[in-house]
Amino acid sequence: MSLVKLDMTMSLDGYSTGEGGDLSRVQAWLIGENGPTGSSAEVVGDFFASTGAWVMGRRTFDTGEEPWGAEPPFAKPCFVVTHETRDRLVKGATSFDFVPGVELAVAQAKEAADGRDVTVIGGADIAQQCLSAGILDQIDIHLAPLLLGAGTRLFDRLNIKPTDLGIVRVTDSPDVTHLRFTVNR
Repeated sequence: MSLVKLDMTMSLDGYSTGEGGDLSRVQAWLIGENGPTGSSAEVVGDFFASTGAWVMGRRTFDTGEEPWGAEPPFAKPCFVVTHETRDRLVKGATSFDFVPGVELAVAQAKEAADGRDVTVIGGADIAQQCLSAGILDQIDIHLAPLLLGAGTRLFDRLNIKPTDLGIVRVTDSPDVTHLRFTVNR
């Protein structure tokens, strides 16, 4: 069965980015000089292996397009939530389809995932829309051991009823703690 998963990093005080959208500190465990190591490398390996399609917001796409270069790391279909009409973009083994709404993006991603998981990777606004729409089955949070004090809060504007989560896994590493929750409906 295909799951719809949110996979995001945040600081201990709840920010998914620093001021001005800066990811360098909160995602240092992932995008730093050495990349993920030890148990974090295993978590990232599982993240890529289980995913059949990706969903992201337009800002995540815009921020990543240049550093991803000609071979983005996804190697699967990606669905970019945007109000702007744009033709499909193919770079290497990754395709990007631009879709006018998070629920439509997730529906198209489920179809493209061919029974594998759909992973929502950002940003915070897309995460909040998915939670508010009740379409997430699992939440993976990578908790960075730092306090940013400002930036974009991951769970700032939720339009939801109180929702119980089930703790599935807690994985420690020197640079980040990986938390996995199921969304109980």
